[in-house]
Amino acid sequence: MRKVKEEKENLLKRRKEIIKELTAQCTDKLAGTKFDRFFVEEFVKKIKGIEELEEIVNLLKNSEKGDQETFERFETLISSKGSKAEQERDKLR
Repeated sequence: MRKVKEEKENLLKRRKEIIKELTAQCTDKLAGTKFDRFFVEEFVKKIKGIEELEEIVNLLKNSEKGDQETFERFETLISSKGSKAEQERDKLR
């Protein structure tokens, strides 16, 4: 029982770290766009999987600041992730 609780706590801690990293990457690499910390705070509510968030963070980490191609890939990626999350939520209703 205790081990399960520790695993949950570790996952939550890891998720918070990833969200913090995503916020930092967005404010740095996508400065001047609508993708600021407020966007990230709302967007991550739609995404449950840590792997999906890591995928987005890695895209930004491996890109140049102000790169138009990265911006377009980021927009496409978050659109698909957000849509997928909403579809899953609708299935549960």
